[in-house]
Amino acid sequence: PIGTPWVILHETVHIWNANDRSNWTREGLANFVSYLMMKKYNFKFRRGSTYRAWINSWRRTMGTVKDKGLYYNGRDNYYTVRQGKAMDFFAILYQQFGIVIIKDILLKGIRNKRFSDRDLKFLLINKYKYNYTNRLLKGWITPGSYVIRKASDAGGIKYPLP
Repeated sequence: PIGTPWVILHETVHIWNANDRSNWTREGLANFVSYLMMKKYNFKFRRGSTYRAWINSWRRTMGTVKDKGLYYNGRDNYYTVRQGKAMDFFAILYQQFGIVIIKDILLKGIRNKRFSDRDLKFLLINKYKYNYTNRLLKGWITPGSYVIRKASDAGGIKYPLP
């Protein structure tokens, strides 16, 4: 079936990030890396599985009462995580820092068998010297209103999506 490459790629990413603490890192990263691979190898997307479909679906709830933070709240599971939101967050990271940040997150998960919200903050501040980490995480990971809603709000897109 036409959706098979996406499923195989998505589940393959879980080999490396299955033990991440929160589902937003597991599912968002799996979805985003799958998207990058689908584009790279020119696989066909199923109608509801395109990047745009995921993002449009989530953005309809952005800033509404249905919009929940991606942070771990003890009730985090596959069905409650906002997968489009998580995927969009990884797209913002990619557009700001390039593929290297995605690799860093995957490698951290492989080495430590988990990647947490705290690990992301540490990585952004210490390795990438990103001065606006708290602004970037607000609304996405930490509670509060969004300061950065899309990559261009964070200072321009350095690495456009394929």
